[in-house]
Amino acid sequence: MSSKLEEVCLSYRLIRYGARINEIKIMCPGLTKKELRDRYYEVHQCSARSGKNPTKPDFFFSTRNTHRLSSYLANSFIKLNLVSSGSLVNCKDTGRFVDAYEHYALDFDDELIGISRALLLLKELRMGSISTTKCDDCSVPYIISPITPKLYSCPYCAIKKQLERLCCHCGEPVQDRGRCRNKRCQQSQAAKRRQAITSDVSSLCSVALPGL
Repeated sequence: MSSKLEEVCLSYRLIRYGARINEIKIMCPGLTKKELRDRYYEVHQCSARSGKNPTKPDFFFSTRNTHRLSSYLANSFIKLNLVSSGSLVNCKDTGRFVDAYEHYALDFDDELIGISRALLLLKELRMGSISTTKCDDCSVPYIISPITPKLYSCPYCAIKKQLERLCCHCGEPVQDRGRCRNKRCQQSQAAKRRQAITSDVSSLCSVALPGL
């Protein structure tokens, strides 16, 4: 049985990341919706978010980067034994869920998957509609699902290959022959090469030839 103080502390942690009131109410049943709304306003200085909770798991496969972030979060849930056991209706297990999300938030501060979608991901992992498999090349586990319309191979390897095909000067994609597609970058690099050649020629010309 969770104490009121434990639920209050847990609710603040969930509110910090923008969890919806109905989600917090399920995980902290001893608190009223009015108490939760008041705390949400205290933390964010605005009313709590309204609307339905996310329900579509295909979001986790929408882009390679989202696939990567979702895979990282799923692996955190698995390591904390949240997928195979536990329930998010008591403070102990909900606390482990928030621990996993906070650790993820520290690593990916600028590109977070919202906590509501994190709850959906955990739900899908428990239902078995999303699972993990290990990449044959890099050995990193990533999520897969037979019910999503768009599936990727390992997102880590895919992003690595993509980065290897980016211009080292401006970050734009390069062509098959290794030339940057960005015309300004092409002109800039060509100008630098011409300047380097001119400098080398000038240096050679300034060297006095022996016997002259």
